[in-house]
Amino acid sequence: MKVDVLFTLNEPIDSDHPCTVVVVDVLRATSSMTMALASGCKEVVAFSSIEESIEFASELGSCDYVLAGERRGDKPEGFVLGNSPQEFTKQVVDGKKVVFTTTNGTVAINRCKGQKRVMTGCFLNASAVLKRCIELGEDVVVMCSGQDGRFAMEDTLFAGFLSSELSDLGACLTDAAQVASMLYRLNSKDIRGALRGTDHGRYLCELGYEEDVDFCAQISRFDVVPFVCGNVVRC
Repeated sequence: MKVDVLFTLNEPIDSDHPCTVVVVDVLRATSSMTMALASGCKEVVAFSSIEESIEFASELGSCDYVLAGERRGDKPEGFVLGNSPQEFTKQVVDGKKVVFTTTNGTVAINRCKGQKRVMTGCFLNASAVLKRCIELGEDVVVMCSGQDGRFAMEDTLFAGFLSSELSDLGACLTDAAQVASMLYRLNSKDIRGALRGTDHGRYLCELGYEEDVDFCAQISRFDVVPFVCGNVVRC
């Protein structure tokens, strides 16, 4: 098994063998998706734009979906939920579709269309994603959503978790995966502090979302592995 890490969604997926792509947006899209699916939502339908989300939602019955998302960290006008993972409770999303658009994470998911096997990961479902990667036994490519096309340390920390754990089991790491693994090992004892210290973590705290950052730092709270088919995310 080979493990590679793409630090931004602008980097192409390049694998000579069947691979499992893991899309990561720790703060906060893939964390919110994990929470939504753990809370019983039917599926998350990921869109790159607000307009696409609203158009899709307009074709559904009002009781069948929840419109959720963010731009620049805050909930768009007219949306029911933002991108705070703790909002995606059983009372709100159980049995419903979540129509979802975010600045980076849902864009990354849509960049993976055409890939055979895509899942989403974050610290909240870290052990479950690791276990599934081991079971599949394919090369792993971790796609970090980043921030507006730039490197984001929080996503790389999760990529480093996967890289480090798979390396201990004999996987071969690319240079990028080795860098991610080293970064994770340096911060593994205080993921909460590391997330708060990132550019986006500080930005979210300034907006008043400190609880979101801390929530996203929890390790392996949920035993769910979201898989992506097109732009639909299901367990």
